[in-house]
Amino acid sequence: MVLFSGSVKSNGVILDDLVKRLGTTNTLVAGAFALQNGIAYTITPFTVLLFTVFTNRQVCVVGGMMAGIGYIYLGFNLTSILQVYAAYLISGIGYGLTTLSSYIILQSYFKDQNLPLVISFVALFDFVGIAALPPVLQYLRSNYGLENSLVLFGAIMWNLIVTGVASTEPPKNKFNLKNVKDTKDKNSNGLNTSSLKTLETYLRNTFSVFEHTTFRLVLVVEIVGYYLFVSWALFLVSLGTTLGLTEVEAVSLSSIGGTGGLVGRIIATFLFIFNKMNACTSSLIPIPIAGFTFFVIAFPSSYYIVSILTFLCGLCLGLNSSGVFGLIPTTVCRDHYKYAISYETFFMGVATQISGLLSGCIRDITGSTIYVFLGNACVCLLLTPLVILWKCYEKPKLCCALSKIDKNRKVMNNDEE
Repeated sequence: MVLFSGSVKSNGVILDDLVKRLGTTNTLVAGAFALQNGIAYTITPFTVLLFTVFTNRQVCVVGGMMAGIGYIYLGFNLTSILQVYAAYLISGIGYGLTTLSSYIILQSYFKDQNLPLVISFVALFDFVGIAALPPVLQYLRSNYGLENSLVLFGAIMWNLIVTGVASTEPPKNKFNLKNVKDTKDKNSNGLNTSSLKTLETYLRNTFSVFEHTTFRLVLVVEIVGYYLFVSWALFLVSLGTTLGLTEVEAVSLSSIGGTGGLVGRIIATFLFIFNKMNACTSSLIPIPIAGFTFFVIAFPSSYYIVSILTFLCGLCLGLNSSGVFGLIPTTVCRDHYKYAISYETFFMGVATQISGLLSGCIRDITGSTIYVFLGNACVCLLLTPLVILWKCYEKPKLCCALSKIDKNRKVMNNDEE
């Protein structure tokens, strides 16, 4: 998560360089950045199916290789916007295979009541990368040039390969997980049907997750919140230069915002520890505050005021994203957990695509990044009534058709024993 989220925020460091080098627009370059982040999320349902065929280690190693290859390819072939899209597509797929599926694997290691806290703790490392990696890319860019810095940055991403090699397979038959049989199912003709049954079950259960009303509301809040985060991450450095800050000061805003996000996620972790995380603390309080900072920061002021507002905005976005994502396990039954995570990450990818393209269009049409942040302030204002509705339906509906079937199956198994 450190490398994935940090690389997303680092894209803002080279945004203006790519626009000038290729003679293109902010919309197209931001669209490539959004593609990288978006494809990593949208392939999550496909990644879930991969884990039924390949081991966690195999998927993570391949993903780590692709994440680095994308940057290295771009460093050697930076001549057109199409190559930028190809490079970020490759690295985005790599990130999707390596990092995002880790949230699904957590269910195999921890009990249901511990999942929100564990997910919140893992999410802390998003903002560690956001705070640490932009200065690294800026240093490489300043000392080695744009192309060489991309090659070296890709080499850093290859640390994900080591992560994959070091990973272990989840334990079987733990925390009420169904026992996995080694024998393969056969039909009447003696043909292997286990793969077909896996696909059939996956497709059948994918849509029934929406029986959980609270999950639908939380999903929308998470999608809009991630739209705000991506827009903020991509254009924060550009905003700094627009406000008249020096290049060093503008890049430092990424680290300041990342630090604020890290503090926000630490606060979220403690709220989960003390059972105080809910619709109010995760969204109803931080979203309006983030909207206020989006509005005020858009007006020219001193570096110190911009830094304070950036820190506060990062804190609110970090608290919101960690809180909402961590609450997902509490809105669905255990059987629907992986499907809920798949849907959430898929639509977060869609939101990423929309955020990059829409924010880039606003920047090109208006000629100023200020209007991107004013637009985000309006989105926060529109999101607040939905959060209030979530507060009214905060008690989740955990019983559904799938959980009833699984409960009956367990009862039958106990009777047979």
